[in-house]
Amino acid sequence: MGVVTASSAAPLIAAGKLRALAVTSPARSPLMPTVPTVAEQGVQGYALDQWHGLLAPAATPPAVVAKLNAAVAQIVQRPAMQAALREQGFTPATSTPREFHDMIAADMRRYGALTAAIGLRAD
Repeated sequence: MGVVTASSAAPLIAAGKLRALAVTSPARSPLMPTVPTVAEQGVQGYALDQWHGLLAPAATPPAVVAKLNAAVAQIVQRPAMQAALREQGFTPATSTPREFHDMIAADMRRYGALTAAIGLRAD
């Protein structure tokens, strides 16, 4: 048993080498639309989604951050890029730098609390 990305698992599932029990994301994966989510399997409120983003040093001038964000958003919106990302199991999305910052901060709070609650620590 393991928890891996949909893009890693999909070829193995298609080849009959793995059996998918559930996806951890809030919604079903476009790569495996018949595989239910963990929440659909009865664990209400469960959602563990993978994201990717572009980060810059904290001292990067806001104008540079805005220019980078606009350039990346323009690339992600290209139909060929959208198709390539979807083919790999990703859901293309863009956000503002503030929205991305807030999402990271929320994840840090969530996983920090979870780590403390179950007693995990780095040794």
